[in-house]
Amino acid sequence: MKTRILLLIAVIAMYSCGEPIAYKYQNKEMDIACAGIDPSLLKEALYSFENDISAYYNNEQYSPGSAVYFEFGYANFIYPGATGTADYAKIASSHTIAIMDILKKEESLWNKNAKDSKLNYKHPFVKCLIENIDNKEIKEKIETLQSVNYFTPTIMSEFYRVHVGDALTDKHFALFIALETYYQNLLEIDFSAMSKNE
Repeated sequence: MKTRILLLIAVIAMYSCGEPIAYKYQNKEMDIACAGIDPSLLKEALYSFENDISAYYNNEQYSPGSAVYFEFGYANFIYPGATGTADYAKIASSHTIAIMDILKKEESLWNKNAKDSKLNYKHPFVKCLIENIDNKEIKEKIETLQSVNYFTPTIMSEFYRVHVGDALTDKHFALFIALETYYQNLLEIDFSAMSKNE
């Protein structure tokens, strides 16, 4: 009997060691020229972010999945997202929360004790994202403010608002925005006691 129980435990453990979450967005395009973090996870992070903000801010005004649906989501999220005033707990889907739990384990990606921003701008992946942003003005503004240690999402909030449309075509910028204005703010929320959005 004891052997059967141990065998059952071993089989359950073996089959539960697969993919930590079911990926939904792997059929989407994402040409990110940066290495260092699992690209499948980052694709999920980006597209889950875009779907969360678009679903939250659209109120059925636009057809889900349409270009204007995502544009409206970005336009309405970016300022409160960058200033840290968005209602992250209500915006985040259960899929995003599962992604965040995995992203948390990328410890060098985050400065968890930092005051203004939890994203580690010195991480090679983050540096690569910034270096590959298509819009030169955005890239130079970020790099200049970082060089003088004056870069925070709040300082960039108005600049992001003006240029957020670029995130629709530039996945490096979109993923940077997702990490900078969304996922870093999810780090601090305890979702275990809350009901999760689908």
